[in-house]
Amino acid sequence: MTGDQFKRLLAECNLTAGQMAKRLSTNHARVFYVMKYGLDSRSVIRDWIQAATGSDPGLMFNVEQIITQVAERDESGFISK
Repeated sequence: MTGDQFKRLLAECNLTAGQMAKRLSTNHARVFYVMKYGLDSRSVIRDWIQAATGSDPGLMFNVEQIITQVAERDESGFISK
């Protein structure tokens, strides 16, 4: 996941860097690092997506599809079809 994709995911989930840091029990510097450089490990990407969205993306996931699904959620938090 690139830094830009991560920033889009945070924006779609209406999260700040501080909220994400709290969800992951990490510091702001780590979140800002990921915003700049992104993540490489699929297992780490999966953990960060789960922390942002509140649901596990599963073993086989596509970051762009997840961001699109989050953007399509309605006010109740469910993905609209």
